[in-house]
Amino acid sequence: MEQTREMWKVALSAKQIADLVLLPAIVVDIHAAIIAANSEAQDIGFLIGKNIGGIPQITDSAKLSDSLMTCFNQQKRTETLIGVNVRDQKREYRAVCVPVAEDEPSGVTLITFYHEDKSEEMIERLVAGHKFLTIGRLAAGVMHEIRSPIQYIGDNVRFVMESTRLMIQVYNELSGLVNKGDSSDLCEKLYVILNKHDFEDLMEDIQPALTESQEGVRQIRYILDAMKRFSHPGYDHKEWVNVNDLIKSALTITHGEWKNYANLRLDLDPTLPEISVLRDEISQVFLNLLVNAAQAIQKKKESIGEKGEISIRTQHDNSEIIIHIRDSGTGIPQGLIGRIFEPFFTTKKPGEGTGQGLSLVQQIISRHRGQIKVTSEDMVGTQFEISLPLIESSE
Repeated sequence: MEQTREMWKVALSAKQIADLVLLPAIVVDIHAAIIAANSEAQDIGFLIGKNIGGIPQITDSAKLSDSLMTCFNQQKRTETLIGVNVRDQKREYRAVCVPVAEDEPSGVTLITFYHEDKSEEMIERLVAGHKFLTIGRLAAGVMHEIRSPIQYIGDNVRFVMESTRLMIQVYNELSGLVNKGDSSDLCEKLYVILNKHDFEDLMEDIQPALTESQEGVRQIRYILDAMKRFSHPGYDHKEWVNVNDLIKSALTITHGEWKNYANLRLDLDPTLPEISVLRDEISQVFLNLLVNAAQAIQKKKESIGEKGEISIRTQHDNSEIIIHIRDSGTGIPQGLIGRIFEPFFTTKKPGEGTGQGLSLVQQIISRHRGQIKVTSEDMVGTQFEISLPLIESSE
């Protein structure tokens, strides 16, 4: 009974993952029966309760069953090409089988289906999905609601600052009268009033307080602008952008992820030229890498109790720009470095990650004719080096 409950806990986690996947995805048990399927999978005939060997839409069910059995027996990711009849039209899919819990074999497996002719569309959909998973589906509405009051708060702070300058001027004039030593009743009263409420201390404190408030408003507005740029629907054409600006926006959005666990070291090349990219996709690259870095540092801090560091450096030569993103987190075991870019491979617990992040990063960089390299040392940290061409070969 306990084993059955544990299996269904894992199955539930896998179902949550399947629902997050923006491609057809199913969850099968050790008997190859479908126990969960997202809407995309159901649209092409993968229905809950069916055995994958008995789905008439699959023309290569034996190949899929063999791949699934290898995944079951060896507890490792497998993939195979299969044919699927979708509305009387045969399509070729790459079926990727991934154990839900590699360390604790449960027989529960996630299978995702890539349509081979839809790689560009797949990347666009994954970018869109990751964007809203990161920011939250209501972020755009929240930003709209917050931006208006922030605007008038900023205006009011500026008004009060100007008014305070006049108050200080009046105070100085009144003080001048009192300091003349006039013994009239009026001067005595003015002296009492000025000292009754510690007016001098108030004048010393009010300006720093207002300056600090205005800076806080500026920071909030900057955060909202960064979120607005990221959550806005992306263009389907490339734009000329400064990569430094995209990095700064990503740092602003992810600030809450790493501020308590890591110090930031920036070395951004001020002469970095603009490059032509899909803004949404390159922003997603930086966001994914920064979130991964923050999680790795947090995990290490929990064991050693010390703050880590995230270091970002940009540079360029005549042909490309290079971005180095380094963290002092837990690192990646040497035996797993070669697998981190595999779709749906993850070292996180079931339900904590889909294993799509780094795979998506690599696909985006390749789509931009760039390269990404990774070096890592266990419990020392990880560094990603990204190179993007200044001018694409097609241009």
